[in-house]
Amino acid sequence: MDGRVRLGARIAFVVYAVALVTATHWPGLHIDNAPVPRTDLWIHFGAFGGWTALFFLTRWGRPREGVGRAAMCAAIGSVYAAVDEMTQGLPGVNRYVTLSDLGANLLGVFSASIAIGLFVARQRSRGAEDTDGIAG
Repeated sequence: MDGRVRLGARIAFVVYAVALVTATHWPGLHIDNAPVPRTDLWIHFGAFGGWTALFFLTRWGRPREGVGRAAMCAAIGSVYAAVDEMTQGLPGVNRYVTLSDLGANLLGVFSASIAIGLFVARQRSRGAEDTDGIAG
């Protein structure tokens, strides 16, 4: 991945991360008239899966390549998901802190990490020089 593409991935991640923390900490936000029960869990799943995928593309952290980086993204994403959920209970935010939300966050993180790991392993088995298959 050349420097411009990596920079674009990093900018996209920062914008996404700011939008996510804003959405998850908007005081008293509730989703009403949702099409399915507990729509918020699906949103948590997708939002934190997206966060993890974008974080992977930034190439921040170690290791820099391979399946190990997918595992690192899972670890960092899990910590962030837990911190994000816990801080919603701070005074002034007035959001609910629930295990079901945390579970959906973690499921999104782990699903994205597994997909990344499988993709990287497939690229490696094909003999790709860039073992990430995405970011070089």
